[in-house]
Amino acid sequence: MFIRWCTLGTVALALGGNLGGQTPAALVGQKYEVDPQHSSVGFTSRILRVLKVPGRFLDYAGTILYDPLHPEQSSVTAIIVAKSLTTDMSFRDNHLRSPDFFDTGHFPLIVFQSDSVRRQGSGLLVGGRFTLHGITRPVTLPVTIVLPPDTVNPASGIVTVAFEATLKLSRQDYAIAGTNKFNPDFDPATNLVADSFDVTLEMSAERQGYKNRRFDVGPPPSVGDTVLKVIETGGIERGKALYTSLHTLQAQSFNFDAGQLDLVGHLLVERDRLRDAVAVFQLNAQVYPKNARVLDTLGEAECLAGDRTGALLTFQQAAQLDSTDTTPVEMIRRLRALR
Repeated sequence: MFIRWCTLGTVALALGGNLGGQTPAALVGQKYEVDPQHSSVGFTSRILRVLKVPGRFLDYAGTILYDPLHPEQSSVTAIIVAKSLTTDMSFRDNHLRSPDFFDTGHFPLIVFQSDSVRRQGSGLLVGGRFTLHGITRPVTLPVTIVLPPDTVNPASGIVTVAFEATLKLSRQDYAIAGTNKFNPDFDPATNLVADSFDVTLEMSAERQGYKNRRFDVGPPPSVGDTVLKVIETGGIERGKALYTSLHTLQAQSFNFDAGQLDLVGHLLVERDRLRDAVAVFQLNAQVYPKNARVLDTLGEAECLAGDRTGALLTFQQAAQLDSTDTTPVEMIRRLRALR
């Protein structure tokens, strides 16, 4: 696990007073994943006391559990890959990645994890712990709700929510010296890099919908479509047996990517066949044991089926596979916090 600055047990205690009445299934219904195609994580600092230098991070993830009726039961985990920063100038970017500044080789991840959410006017006040450059400090983000999750896209079934927030940070608070050891042409005395810098978050997050999803027609043809038809007519065991047989004997004749059984499982969830869905996701995890996203989906299905213990074990396995996957981190602490 990569969260060494705050144990999951500690966070569970911090959240515990706000989670009355929630269930594992309810958590899945509140989960949104940040959509990087429609989000941005930017930062701005000043040099020469006047000029603003903007930058942004290109690689990040976030999992939000958001209950608009009871925002105090909401939470978020966000992870930024530090080396993905860019200011559109390669020489400057390499200097920012060096030990003079972010030292991304030693501190590859920037992490925020909330431990309180409350209403503030029409927005939210999110308190949590922010880890940068190996140092963790408490921060509070005033969050604007740009798009509440009021509507479902009728074509896709996707629900979208969007937030904005700005955070002012100090380099000194996180021991980012801004020296010139790794860039001899950089002189802090004359460049006058400001101590403070602003971080701007524009987050669009989605909860996926599967009701109207269709299998790809290929070529090669979808094995998922074939298996689902057998499950519907002959039951789950026959469907699993067919998948295993085809995977062994006709691997080149069908599309066997991880998304095939994933969609089969989600369509079974849509039809309230949770036990069959869990069995399909378990089979997918057997075929793709190193795929953290496959395990995430299995863990969510186990939550929907009320198997808190199984879900915890599955999410723990997923967390070990991918240090930038925010879903298992967020779900583990929330499941542990349930009474």
